[in-house]
Amino acid sequence: MAIYKDQTAARLILQTGINFNNYSILSCKICYEKPNGVTSEWTSQKLVGGEISGKIYVDFSSTIKFDVLGIWRIWAFITFPDSRTAQGDIATYKVVDAAVLV
Repeated sequence: MAIYKDQTAARLILQTGINFNNYSILSCKICYEKPNGVTSEWTSQKLVGGEISGKIYVDFSSTIKFDVLGIWRIWAFITFPDSRTAQGDIATYKVVDAAVLV
């Protein structure tokens, strides 16, 4: 499945490996590095329900989207109430221009 540049109707879901039924969390973020080296983060939410606990997500919008072509690096970053943090493994996504697939 392709990920398209500037797509705004999508949901990005990451599996953290943390059982949210057993641990409280203060915040969850999806951090990223764009192909041009710019890094930042999106505030994410816990995904409620489902068979596997520990998924977080962000819904794309006009401001939350893959806006640069190329390989993006994405990872989860969880903060617990006692200030401990957990960073997830990096996943890579190739963002393409929808016009090249037509």
